[in-house]
Amino acid sequence: MPNMREITLEFPLKVLSEAGFPLALLGKNRSIGFLRQDTYGYQISYKVPTTEISSFKKRIMEQYESVRGVERLSRAHKDGLETLLLRGRWLRNGGVERRSQAAKTLRALGACQIYLSRPQEVVGEKLRIAMEAERSKISRLLARFDRLKVEYRIS
Repeated sequence: MPNMREITLEFPLKVLSEAGFPLALLGKNRSIGFLRQDTYGYQISYKVPTTEISSFKKRIMEQYESVRGVERLSRAHKDGLETLLLRGRWLRNGGVERRSQAAKTLRALGACQIYLSRPQEVVGEKLRIAMEAERSKISRLLARFDRLKVEYRIS
């Protein structure tokens, strides 16, 4: 058996909230996929119950200034969920550095997804992620976060 390790990371949500990312999506126990992120904006996939799609679209567009569009990516699955594509633009306040840091944080969250051992959870103003992987893979991932200067804490 490979040398497995479980680790829990906490990412501060301040950088994402200041850039306009819809933090409400992170707190739900639904599948979120980070498809693209750069200094201009982001694209994510998110699963929503078919019966809630219209209210979800309306609520997310009204509540978050950064969300520019919500489209269906796939039809309803057997479990009654549809996958939506959310496109957003980072808010301009704070400059390029803040937008760049928000994009790096989303990239870090996306990289963690393949190693999740339980659903992510929002605790206070931090996102807690539990991962399980080989020690070498976790070490490389943490080194990458350090190189990108992504703020995180091991708890």
